[in-house]
Amino acid sequence: MSDASTVLVPVDFSPHARAAVVRACDLARACDAQVRLIHGIDHKLETGGESGTSDDLAETDARTAMAPSGSSPDLESWCADLALRGALISAIVEREDPAALIARHALANDVVLIVMGMHGFHDVGRLFFGSVADRALRAARVPIMLVKENERDASARIRRILLATDFSPAAEQALQLAIHWARRLEADVEVLHAIPDPDEERLYEQPRDCASRSARNRANALEGLRSILTRTAAAGVRAVADLTYGAPSIEIVKYAARSRADLVVMGLRERTQVGIARYGSVTERVIRHVKCSVLVAPEERAGTLRPTPV
Repeated sequence: MSDASTVLVPVDFSPHARAAVVRACDLARACDAQVRLIHGIDHKLETGGESGTSDDLAETDARTAMAPSGSSPDLESWCADLALRGALISAIVEREDPAALIARHALANDVVLIVMGMHGFHDVGRLFFGSVADRALRAARVPIMLVKENERDASARIRRILLATDFSPAAEQALQLAIHWARRLEADVEVLHAIPDPDEERLYEQPRDCASRSARNRANALEGLRSILTRTAAAGVRAVADLTYGAPSIEIVKYAARSRADLVVMGLRERTQVGIARYGSVTERVIRHVKCSVLVAPEERAGTLRPTPV
């Protein structure tokens, strides 16, 4: 990353947003980037609409009444406190829907990563689809890291990265991200591919056809994993690979817990024509249930995806 690179952190002043800022500062310091905090004030809060109550409005007014130069007192306080972590920090507060604000600021050429607290923004840990985090994932052209740890755990160094791959174009983006951050954080990488349980296939296919398909799937998966290990080794990254059977989302969550991964890296699959993300069956479940942070590579859209620095 260059000196002009920026890590964007949307904040809602919750403890989880604070944890995201702490993690962002450490990531920025590792790659000579700066941190930009942004806070969006939904106009519904100001008008007493369905997104907020009169108490919400009073709190919002208290935050912004004395805000000089477009920066709220809360953000200024966070900047002063977190500057001790060694990263250059700036802050912006604007009257705009948070998801729209994130999408707009993410279009800036210098933004290379978005870091968000997972359990802030109206408790998206329980309701993900339609949340600010979900809407940001759908619109983002840059990677998004969802931080699930508390502030203390988020301040710990990332030592183990779990790369979950299905060998798709989205997984290729995730591989580049895993290599990028493993090099800068001096972290180890564990690569996991899960093949759906062959027992499920036997319910729909003849035994001979099922055995043949299972053998091909295993051979293709092993070849794919060997290729990834060759690339990580060439990049100077320590990596191992594992192949397992079962529902991918369940196996990823189980493996992350067993290996004590500090970060799971995954790709974001393309959306359907009706705009419903296909990642609901895997990535969304992993985001919901895994205990550590999740780094999601952006969906590849022709002509819009920025190259991942490696």
